[in-house]
Amino acid sequence: FPYHGGSRLSIIVWKHPDKPDVYDNFEVGLFLNKGQISCSRADGCEIRIRVDNDEIESYDAQPSEDGGLIWITDNHATRFMNALAAGKRMIVEIAVFRHGDKQYRFAVPPLRWPK
Repeated sequence: FPYHGGSRLSIIVWKHPDKPDVYDNFEVGLFLNKGQISCSRADGCEIRIRVDNDEIESYDAQPSEDGGLIWITDNHATRFMNALAAGKRMIVEIAVFRHGDKQYRFAVPPLRWPK
């Protein structure tokens, strides 16, 4: 079974070369190494994120063309980057196919933005 031994979630940050603003030039994706994130191409999906002891926030996401990862959409990527830069710990909750909502924990190192 693909989830045997657990699965790991990766946060992928991609810098868009054509957008000038330091936060608006990033796109944020999530990749599950084993299994499948439940996210419909027609309806998208929602992920939940908690940074440190702040309130849980919801973010909209869409699957990639091949379904291998999901991208946080529009201005939600900017919100995510702001939260990531401000925190030390992050919990990301996603829906995993046939396993319901699962939480993944991250220790966030200090981030340095390019000038």
